[in-house]
Amino acid sequence: MKYLALIFIVFSIAGCGGSGSNEADSTYFGVTGVKDGSSYTVCIKDMEYVDPGSDSGKAVTANLVAYYKLTGEIKSLSGTGQTCQEKFPQAATSITVAFYNDNVRGASVSSDNSDSGGQNNGGNSTSITYFQWQGSVNGAGVRDSSGKVFGFRASDGQMFYWPGGGVETKLNGLSLSGINLMNNGRAIGGVYLSAAAGGGKLAVLYCSDGSLMAIDIDASGWSYQCNGVGGGSGTITGGTGGNQNGGQTSTSYITWLNSSNGENVMDASGDAFKFNSQTKCLYSLNRQTEYSNACLSTTGYGYLGYFDGTPVYVVLARAQNGTSCVAVFTDSNYYAVDIYTDNTKEYFSSTNEKWQPC
Repeated sequence: MKYLALIFIVFSIAGCGGSGSNEADSTYFGVTGVKDGSSYTVCIKDMEYVDPGSDSGKAVTANLVAYYKLTGEIKSLSGTGQTCQEKFPQAATSITVAFYNDNVRGASVSSDNSDSGGQNNGGNSTSITYFQWQGSVNGAGVRDSSGKVFGFRASDGQMFYWPGGGVETKLNGLSLSGINLMNNGRAIGGVYLSAAAGGGKLAVLYCSDGSLMAIDIDASGWSYQCNGVGGGSGTITGGTGGNQNGGQTSTSYITWLNSSNGENVMDASGDAFKFNSQTKCLYSLNRQTEYSNACLSTTGYGYLGYFDGTPVYVVLARAQNGTSCVAVFTDSNYYAVDIYTDNTKEYFSSTNEKWQPC
C-alpha cells in the first residue's frame, strides 16, 4: 500500500506527558504492515488521541509507512488506557512523540517508498521501467538478506539499487536473466518468491548455494556475500545515498560464522541487528543507532548480557526457511528474544517461541 503526499503531512502531534504503564491517560497510535518479509508494527507512545480515520490520523499513518518502508496491508489502531507495550507486545519498535515530530513527520513527502524505485519520488517520474514480480507484495522491489531494496530494468535486466530519496544506483555487471542473477554473464544466484511472515510472497535474492545473498554498497562499488563469504564485486554508476552501515563506510561489523545472514543477528520479530567489530556494541538497522550498554565480550557467539530481567545470548539457529542457519538472539532456555528500540534505549523480552538448533 503506497501513500501519496498529503497536505496534512505538516501535522505535528503533541504528547500527553509521561504516563505510567497502567495510568488511565496512557495512549497509543500503532501502524502494522510488512517489512523485510515479516509483520512489522511501530507505535507512537503517550501522544494525544488521534482517530486513524481522520485526516490527521491518515497523515500520521502515511508518515510511519513511508519512514519505516512498510508494504502489504496497512492497519492503523489508536486508543487510550493502554501503553504501546501493553497494546502491541510484539511491536518491532515504539517511538516517542518527539522522535515522530523530529524524524518521521513529513516522511511521505520526502520518501519514495523504496520498493517502488525512483518512480514515485514525490511525484517526480523516471524514465526507467522496472520488472514487476507477479505475486510479490513488494511489486518491483527485491530484497537482500539485510533488507536493502533492488530493482531490475525491464528492457535489459540491468540491476539497480534503491537507497531511497529517488536515487537509482546502477550496479555495473549485475543483471537478470530469467530468474537468474548474473555477474558479467556468470550465474551467481537468483530471485525467488519466499513466503512473507505478514502474508503473501516476497521477492528475495538467493545465492547459488541456496543461502540468502547480501550485497554491500559503498562509494567504491558493490560486492556480494554468500554464507558470509565474499564473492564478486564491481563498480557503480550514480549516487548510493548511503549503504547498509548507515552511510558510514569506515564502520565494519562482525560476520557470524556459518550464518547465512552474514553480519545480521535476528530477533524474534525478524528485525535485524549488527555488532560493531571495534566496539562490539549492538547496532539497530531500523534506528541506525548504536547502543553502548549492549556489547559482546568477544567477537563470536556467546553471552551478551542481562537486560530487563532476561539473560541474552547470540547463537546459531535454524532459519525460518529450514534450509540454512542464522545468528539469533535467545535466552538461556533457547526461547527467542524480541528487541524493542527507541532513540535512546533498547528493550529485551523473551517470547514463547523456541529457536531450533542447527
